[in-house]
This record gives sequence, structure tokens and C-alpha cells, in this order.
Amino acid sequence: MVTIKESIKVRNNSKVFSINWALMNNCNYKCSYCHPDLNSGSIKAPSYDVVVNFIENIILHSKELGLIPYFEFGGGEVTILRYFSDSIKLY
Repeated sequence: MVTIKESIKVRNNSKVFSINWALMNNCNYKCSYCHPDLNSGSIKAPSYDVVVNFIENIILHSKELGLIPYFEFGGGEVTILRYFSDSIKLY
């Protein structure tokens, strides 16, 4: 298994570590400007435990590197996830 530390190489001068994670592709809206793949529901959301583990690992790794993590969660309408508000409080 590859750890985050082994798989991520930081090659910029910014102090911000940007994380863009498409958690799923499910949406309760049908906006005309969104591609149908963003609300087809073919990608299931990860469990709360997976999300928590990922966020905690990123925060730990960012601190080790002296970086500020910046999370962007997308992939449909992530606020429909029951645990979304709890997961963003971790940071």
C-alpha cells in the first residue's frame, strides 16, 4: 500500500495544498449548465469513515510539510450527504 507521504510530491512555492475531491456524482438538481455525468449517480459516495481518514491524513501530511490544506469537495451536490456537515467540521 502506498501512503500519502510516498505518493504526493509538492513542487511549488505556494504554502497552500489544494485538494479537489469529487465525492460522488449525484445531485438533486438538474441544472442546464451541468453535464449529465455530474448527476447520474453512477459514482457512489465513500463512507464517512473513508472521508474522515482521508481528511485527517491530508491535514497531518500538510502540517509535516508546512502547508495549509485547502479542500474543495465536488461531484454533484455533496451537501445531500448526511455526513457532509460533520466531515467539514474536521478541518
